[in-house]
Amino acid sequence: MSFVSWQYAAFLIAVVIAYWGLSQRGRIYLLLFASYYFYAWWDLRYCALLLTSTAIDYLCGLGLAGIRLGRVKLGLISTL
Repeated sequence: MSFVSWQYAAFLIAVVIAYWGLSQRGRIYLLLFASYYFYAWWDLRYCALLLTSTAIDYLCGLGLAGIRLGRVKLGLISTL
């Protein structure tokens, strides 16, 4: 799906309409899944890259916030 195709225009319009009809949490999930769909349209291998990047960013964010996952404490700044 190219940015200059009619498929992208239809996709963008559908996402924008759905975005304004959802709650705050729903909007986050919509944008996440719309991003996965957009990258998968080009090549499914991009989804593996996107999933890996999402997982690493999520875990780093938890670590920076000092949030524990099970018995392991993720935290680069755990003394604050």
